[in-house]
Amino acid sequence: MKIYLMIFVLISALTFFFCSTQTIPNKFPYGSYTYRSFNIAGELVGDGSLFISKVDSNIIEGNWSIRNIRNCVVCGPQYGSGYLTGRIESDSVFINLNPNNPENYVELVGEIKNDNFSGDWRWFELIVNSNRGNFKAVRQ
Repeated sequence: MKIYLMIFVLISALTFFFCSTQTIPNKFPYGSYTYRSFNIAGELVGDGSLFISKVDSNIIEGNWSIRNIRNCVVCGPQYGSGYLTGRIESDSVFINLNPNNPENYVELVGEIKNDNFSGDWRWFELIVNSNRGNFKAVRQ
C-alpha cells in the first residue's frame, strides 16, 4: 500500500513540476510589434513599435512609438508616440494612431497573417493633405 502511495505522490509531483514550468504565450493580438513604414516609393520612413495592451471583443487599444527615418513631410502624424485604438474584423486590422484628432490622423489598414500584420498606412487631413504608404508590424 505504501508503494502505491509513493508512486502516486511521485507522479503528482512530476506532473505539477512539468505543468508549472511551461509558459503560455500571450494570445494574438496582445503584445509588442516591431513597426516599419514605407513611403509610396518603398523607402523606409518610420521605425518603431506598437504595443497592443487591451482587447475587448474585436476592439483593441494600446500605445505606439515611431521615429522618423527619412524626411517625410507628407506622412502625417505617425512620428513620436501616442495612444492607439482600432478593431479586428475577420483577418483584417484597422488601427488609428491619432484617435483624439479626427481632423488629422494616420490609419493603419492591414491583413493579419501568422500573428503579424501588414498593409497600408493612410494619412487623412481635413484641409488639404493626404498620403499613403505601406507598413509591416512583426510580433516580437
